[in-house]
Amino acid sequence: MKEKFNFSYKSCDLKIRNGVIIPKIEAVLSEEHNESIVHEHGDGKTWHKAQYSEYSVKEEKVDTGDFTFENEIFDESLNSSHDKNAHLGIKYHNCSQCDYQAVKKSNLRLHINNVHFGIKHKCSHCDYQTTAKGNLTQHINGVHLGIKKHKCTECDYQATKKEHLTRHVNSVHLGLKDHTCNQCEYRTSVRKTLQLHMDAVHHGIKHYKCDDCDFQSTAKGNLKQHIKTVHLGIKKHKCTECDYQASKKEHITRHMNSIHLNKKDHKCNQCEYRSSVKTTLQLHIDAVHLRLKHYKCNQCDYQTTAKGNLTQHVNSVHLGIKNHKCSECDYQAAKKAHLTRHMNSVHLSIKEHKCNHCDYETSTKSSLQQHIDAVHLRIKNYKCSYCDHATTLKKTLNVHMNVVHLGIKNHKCNQCDYQTFKKCTLTTHINSVHFGIKITNVVNVIIGHLKRSISNVI
Repeated sequence: MKEKFNFSYKSCDLKIRNGVIIPKIEAVLSEEHNESIVHEHGDGKTWHKAQYSEYSVKEEKVDTGDFTFENEIFDESLNSSHDKNAHLGIKYHNCSQCDYQAVKKSNLRLHINNVHFGIKHKCSHCDYQTTAKGNLTQHINGVHLGIKKHKCTECDYQATKKEHLTRHVNSVHLGLKDHTCNQCEYRTSVRKTLQLHMDAVHHGIKHYKCDDCDFQSTAKGNLKQHIKTVHLGIKKHKCTECDYQASKKEHITRHMNSIHLNKKDHKCNQCEYRSSVKTTLQLHIDAVHLRLKHYKCNQCDYQTTAKGNLTQHVNSVHLGIKNHKCSECDYQAAKKAHLTRHMNSVHLSIKEHKCNHCDYETSTKSSLQQHIDAVHLRIKNYKCSYCDHATTLKKTLNVHMNVVHLGIKNHKCNQCDYQTFKKCTLTTHINSVHFGIKITNVVNVIIGHLKRSISNVI
């Protein structure tokens, strides 16, 4: 309870019960009643208002003609919203070009500058723009100068804004995810993130599009990272153990946990598969157990669970783009992992994965599993639609289709009309027939290739 002044005006029902708004009365009176007052408070503060005749702070009640002040003890709560909006100076400033309203004139000015005039504060180091100078300062400090004053006490996370730190703590350390999707089980600690989820997953809305490719995103930040990583090749975060680079710090953390620390905390509840990334586990479940393949190639029947795999498929198979080249031979690959596998298997002869049923060795875990499925378990998931042929590998089924049913032989000799369905067979033909390289028992070599292909099929 505090001592405040009541104020009333006779010509209308204006009644003010909170003395803290007395400085705003002048604007009300001059605008609505064409009058003003002067009030000198006992603490030395003076409110400059004209036409004020009889008033003494010491008096309990002073009648000034049109105005009445009362000095009394009362609660600090304001009167009705009519008093606050119409008479307390809390007036809405309307935009003349749209229906926007603001309590503060400065906010209206910001709105006009931003929306209608397009006035923005621009960063001199990048293309960042904002309507508020304070945001520009925070951007420069955080992005270009690396100044992040707000630090997490639980980990090494730092932020330029306190609300970002609060959001981090609530989400990561406290597990507070108050915003729930009403169409699925998705939960998040940030309301804006929930809206992004709704737009991307359920509504299919992607506002931000790349000018250089068909990439689209629901978040502007994702588009910026895409441009920096894919088109500009900017990857600021580097692994301390190898030459891996990434555009996001969390990608480095994921790489460290998976490759160098071998941390795989996410387990599949249907098999022994483990992953260091939760999203990768979900991709595994969708592909292996649910057989869900959302992304389809519009040039062939290829389907996959990940959009990145589809992009690599199109680049490699249909566009012939293979950016990763072997330094020892002319081998090229669309994926760096494929090049590494090639190096380990062909040039370094590293075969770490051994079959516990026979003496088979391979450089990749997936090849070992394929060997076990084909040779020891006799699992043949891929079946020919024209005959009863079945195989463990899809690519082997494709070879069967091309050779037996379609008669397709993609590999042609540039010196004669010889054609074959395997590149290695064409190489053997060129070496033997055209270059005169005598390979002992060439026929047996070719038969050996065919036998290995057939063994994979069977």
